[in-house]
Amino acid sequence: MNTWIHRSFIMLSMLGIGLLSGASVYAHGGEDHGDAGKTPPPAIAITPRATAQSEDFELVAVLDESQPKNRRLLITVDRFKTNEPVSGAKLEIDAGGQNTSATEDNPGVYVASFAALNKLTAGSKLPLTISLETNDTSDLLSADLEIPAAPLNEAESRHRNTGYAAWGVGAAFILAAIIVLIARRRHPKKGAQ
Repeated sequence: MNTWIHRSFIMLSMLGIGLLSGASVYAHGGEDHGDAGKTPPPAIAITPRATAQSEDFELVAVLDESQPKNRRLLITVDRFKTNEPVSGAKLEIDAGGQNTSATEDNPGVYVASFAALNKLTAGSKLPLTISLETNDTSDLLSADLEIPAAPLNEAESRHRNTGYAAWGVGAAFILAAIIVLIARRRHPKKGAQ
């Protein structure tokens, strides 16, 4: 039975070593893999936006954060069927109980600013109700402007992953110790009382 104990111990030790070696394999930089001539794609920051559509209109509202203390809402309005910009429209916006009107900046692009935009934080949502009126028709559109939660930085993400590996290795060694103790109690050495 001694061979069974030794085989179990060796197998569990190999499992522990395998778990330990796997914990140190992470993506990292600083090595040339033949990508030196390639230009990385540009980083595109996704800005918070809201979309709405009806039978007549399609609307996209984007939060302009170029001036953090004076945020603006850029609203693009197109005709739904033809995709042509809607110029000369009158836009009234209800944002969480605060009413304001938008002014046309470019053909089909309207700008509005109000205090609720400056109070938005990561992970929040602002309901928008937009009244749109042109010479020939009018419509009421609603959408939610969602501010995404802040992403984890690389150090926080790596720290979370290494915790699982450490717990796995610890559990493997505890399991090996329990098996060795049980085997010794079942099969005591000859001559021991």
